[in-house]
Amino acid sequence: MKNIAHIKVEKIYFPSLLWNLFK
Repeated sequence: MKNIAHIKVEKIYFPSLLWNLFK
């Protein structure tokens, strides 16, 4: 369960982090 939640967070958090870098 922990891994599933972690993947969900990464799917949202990581792209937004990249988006902020390339903004």
